[in-house]
Amino acid sequence: METQETLRRERTRILERTVVSSYRQIDFKDISNILPLKRGGYGEIHCAEWSRLRVVLKRALPDHSEGLEQFDQELEILKRVHDYDFIVPFYGVTTDPRSNVRCMVMKYCSNENLCSFLEKHHDQLTWLEWYRLSIEITKGLEFLHKSGFHHRDLHSGNILLDDKRTAMLCDFGLSRSSSRDHTTEVAATVGVASFLAPERFPAQRPVYTESCDIYSLGVIFWHISSGRIPFASRLREPMLLRELMDGLREEIVPGTPREFRDLIGKCWDIKPSRRLKIDVIIAIL
Repeated sequence: METQETLRRERTRILERTVVSSYRQIDFKDISNILPLKRGGYGEIHCAEWSRLRVVLKRALPDHSEGLEQFDQELEILKRVHDYDFIVPFYGVTTDPRSNVRCMVMKYCSNENLCSFLEKHHDQLTWLEWYRLSIEITKGLEFLHKSGFHHRDLHSGNILLDDKRTAMLCDFGLSRSSSRDHTTEVAATVGVASFLAPERFPAQRPVYTESCDIYSLGVIFWHISSGRIPFASRLREPMLLRELMDGLREEIVPGTPREFRDLIGKCWDIKPSRRLKIDVIIAIL
C-alpha cells in the first residue's frame, strides 16, 4: 500500500512539473474578490474576478493525493480541448502564495450546471431549446472524443451553462486517453450511478469505451426531456445497479417527439455495440 502511494505521489509530481510549464501562468495578485462557491471531497471552487472577467478558481486540497492527480489530469486534457465553444473556457493556472496551492482559472457560468438549471427552468423551456442543449452537449462530447479522450464521468452535474444558456462540458479529472487501457479500477467508477453505463458496474475492472459516454449522453437527453434526475428516489438502493445491468430504463416522457424518443433508446441500449456513434447522433439532432 505504501509503495502504491509513493508511486502515486511521484506520478503527481511529474505531471505537475509538465503541466505547470504548459500553461499561461496568471499572477495571483491580479485576481480579486475571491469568494467560496463549492467544496467537494478532493477540492474547492471559488468565484473571483480577473482581467475584468468573472472567473472560477478550482483547486485540489493539498493533502489529497488522488485529488491532486485528478487536478493534473484535468489540466493535461484542458491543454488539448479548452478552445472550443462547448467546452468550458480555461484561462490558465495561478498559485496562491499563502498556501502554495495551484488553481485552475476558468470561465464562471452564471446558470450553474444542467441539473440545477433544469430543476429551476425546465417548465419554461421549449422543445427547440431542449434540442439546442442536446446538440451543444453532443458537439462538446464529439470534440472531446476527436481529441482522443473519453469523459468517463458524464452527467448533468458536469455540464455548465453560461449567461447565454450555452452548454459546456467540464470536469475532466476522470477523463482518459482513448488509446489507453479500456478498463478502470472500481475506485475510479464514480459519478451519478443512474447516468453510468451498466457495463461499468461489475466488481472486477469494469470496461470503459466510447460507448459508455454515449450511454450517459442518452440519459442526459432523458433528463432534458423530463426535467427529473433518473431514478432519483432509488440512487441509494443496491438493487438499482443490478436492475440497470438487466436493462431497466426510465419511461420516456409522454409527448416526447418520436425522433428524440428513438434517439434516447438507441443511446442507452443495453448492448454497447448497438449504441449510436457520436456523428450519427449529431446528424439526427
